[in-house]
Amino acid sequence: MQKAIEEAGRKGAQGSMQLQGEVAELNLEENLRGAFLADVIEPIAKGVIGADIRQRVKSPRGFDCGSILWEVKRTKSWSPGWVAKLKDDVLADKAVVGIIVSEVLPPETFGLTSVEGVWVCEPRLALGIGAAIRKGILDVAREKALTQNLHDKSAMLYGYVTGQDFKNQVEALVLAYQEMKGQIDRERAAMEKLWKARETQLSRVLGVTAGVVGSISAIVPLPEAESLRLGDGI
Repeated sequence: MQKAIEEAGRKGAQGSMQLQGEVAELNLEENLRGAFLADVIEPIAKGVIGADIRQRVKSPRGFDCGSILWEVKRTKSWSPGWVAKLKDDVLADKAVVGIIVSEVLPPETFGLTSVEGVWVCEPRLALGIGAAIRKGILDVAREKALTQNLHDKSAMLYGYVTGQDFKNQVEALVLAYQEMKGQIDRERAAMEKLWKARETQLSRVLGVTAGVVGSISAIVPLPEAESLRLGDGI
């Protein structure tokens, strides 16, 4: 009878701890949904190999940037095996990082710590560490997108400047320049010819005018025209 009572008490304690763990998991799930409205918070079904909660981080435009796996523990002692298991879960799920939320932390740690790449924190710090890690995931995804876009644009630009369309446009531009240059040269030559002809005509007009003035001056003295003087009173 004593053994039966002890066994019943042990099972009752296990059931109570399991129930408390499920309540803590549901509380964290609801808190994550309330804090990160853009993300997808989904519980991982019982019996399925993996963590307790998967948080799919979404960009402002709705793109998947990575996921966080949450493991909720409600026990009286710390187990190093939790870290190894969650690392395997992160690898299998192709997540970015794993976080263990537990009231009991590894020895000589307080509040928050990192164990072999897995974050471990008390429940009161879960949303804070989640926000920090989420921001890091978004920043990395943004940098990757910018780098990818820059690579794509560089490839497009290289393809354009080495393509037939660019070659045709450059040739058309050079041909237009040559045509304009030739037209300007022809116009300049024509104008210079015209100017030379007009200059000759003006010289003839001036010569005729000087002859007329000289002939008249031989008959009737006339005041000298300033434009016909040689200078120095001559």
